[in-house]
Amino acid sequence: MKPSKIAALACALITPLTVTAAAHASAYPVKNPVLVKNALYQAGPLPTTTCDDLPAEPLTPAEARTYINEALRCLENTWGQHLKKAGL
Repeated sequence: MKPSKIAALACALITPLTVTAAAHASAYPVKNPVLVKNALYQAGPLPTTTCDDLPAEPLTPAEARTYINEALRCLENTWGQHLKKAGL
């Protein structure tokens, strides 16, 4: 697996854990003109996608690889649509 994909997955999985509910609630609606003019913001909300169920706890290296590959596939599918819509 490419190191960039591993890094992207780690960031995607860790980032939601670092935001508190209070901080998240106060961040919307975003009024910062620099952020609002961003193509990702203008593309609308992230699309809802359905991904295959992942095993709750991979027990072997092969299961862990399957888990990570499926999570990446789901992230790439969701973000790929959004980035394309944003023209990025």
